Amino acid sequence: MVNPLISIYITSHNYEKFIKSAIDSALSQTYENIEIIIFDDNSSDGSPKIIERYCDFENIQCIFSKEKNGLRKASNECIKVSKGDYVMRLDADDLLNENCIQIMVNNLEKSEVKPKF
Repeated sequence: MVNPLISIYITSHNYEKFIKSAIDSALSQTYENIEIIIFDDNSSDGSPKIIERYCDFENIQCIFSKEKNGLRKASNECIKVSKGDYVMRLDADDLLNENCIQIMVNNLEKSEVKPKF
């Protein structure tokens, strides 16, 4: 693959203090062929309002759950809708270095062992 699509998914439940920074770090990647999937797991804080600000971005898909799913179920939902050649999870309270995805893609593409889906 020359320019594989990378799906980054973020699940959040009451991460109002961190979610904006996590999303912004995914958006600031030097590697451009990415999609971002944000799953709000029925938050009761201000997280949904923060996430809503990103829903109109071309490469972002927002999912708002009406019931608490937990990390495993939320992750599975994100993976189901992802279109990427590679999929990675970004925790809602973590950040990506701006070159993170580019470095990962370079290493994955150089690897002789390719993941099978």
